[in-house]
Amino acid sequence: MPLSTPGARELIHARAISCQGFRRGDGLWEVQGHITDHRAFDHVSIWDCKNISAETPVHEMWLRLTLDGEMKIVVAETSMDHTPCPPHCAEAGPNYQRLVGLKMTAGFRKRAYEMIGGTSGCTHVSSLLQSMATTAFQTVESAKLHAIPNVSGYSRERVMAEFSDRSRPDRFLQPQTNGCHTYSGQGPVIKALWPHLYKDSATGKEN
Repeated sequence: MPLSTPGARELIHARAISCQGFRRGDGLWEVQGHITDHRAFDHVSIWDCKNISAETPVHEMWLRLTLDGEMKIVVAETSMDHTPCPPHCAEAGPNYQRLVGLKMTAGFRKRAYEMIGGTSGCTHVSSLLQSMATTAFQTVESAKLHAIPNVSGYSRERVMAEFSDRSRPDRFLQPQTNGCHTYSGQGPVIKALWPHLYKDSATGKEN
């Protein structure tokens, strides 16, 4: 359903974030994030007072994370193509190596902030991390469903058969319970699809 029709307005700023997940030939996973900010008008650089056209990004940064089979980050790489204060912004790039060793699982955002939050990192590169963590999860689960060769040795038919068997608590696509409204541990979706994770709101007990 589209949003309501807006009134008269003028575009001032546009931010775009894109994330992609890949399975590498060596069995590792890569998640790549890209962020851009554009002002919708020509302006002057705060750093050197040069003219900047509306087509030139105010920010353009990349972050690529390589993960092993346990979702642990083994390589972190950043690139800053456009920044407001070069070369000082780029000084934060190497600090993202601190993410190596962290797992992109529950609690990742908090742990990552402890590593590269505040003056240790770049606000814009760090803003990619939440989307990239979700992308990493979706990449691994999507690979199972689409039966990419050598993904845990499962065929698509076996994956779908196991997911369809609701009596199996260990089947694929385990949700992050209480991660959002739909996946509330006391809600109808968890009760219907993952009854072993459902907690009755009246008794507080899991089924």
